[in-house]
Amino acid sequence: MAMAKFAYPAIKKAMEARSEKIQGDLDAADTARTEAEGLRAEYDSKIAEAQAEASRILEAARAEAEQVRQDRLAAIEPEIEEKRAQADADIEAAKARALADLRTQVTSLAVGAAEQVVKSSLDEAAYARLVDDYIESVGN
Repeated sequence: MAMAKFAYPAIKKAMEARSEKIQGDLDAADTARTEAEGLRAEYDSKIAEAQAEASRILEAARAEAEQVRQDRLAAIEPEIEEKRAQADADIEAAKARALADLRTQVTSLAVGAAEQVVKSSLDEAAYARLVDDYIESVGN
C-alpha cells in the first residue's frame, strides 16, 4: 500500500501528461488539417483564377487575330478590285483587237474575191466604163 500511495500520484501524473500530449497531438493534427484544407481551397481558387485568366488571354488573342485578318483583307480588297478591273479591261482590249483583225482579214478576202470576179468577168471596155462610173459617182 505504501507503494500505491507513492506510485499512484506518479502514475496518475504520467497518465495525465500522456493524455495531455495525445490531446495536444490531436489538436495539432486538427490545426494542421484545417490549415491544409485552407491551403487547398486557396490553391484551388488560384488555379481557377489562372484558368480564367488563360481563357481570357486566349479569347483576346483569337479576337486580335481575327481583327488582323479582317484588316489585311480590307487592305488588299482595293488591290484585288484593281486587278480584277485590269483583267476585265485586258479581256475587252483583246476582244477588240481580235475583232479588228478579223474585220481586216474578211475585208482583204472580200476585196481579193471581188477583184478576181471583176477581172474575170469584165473585158477592158467594161472595166473602163466601171471606173468612169465610179469616178462620176464620187464626184457627185
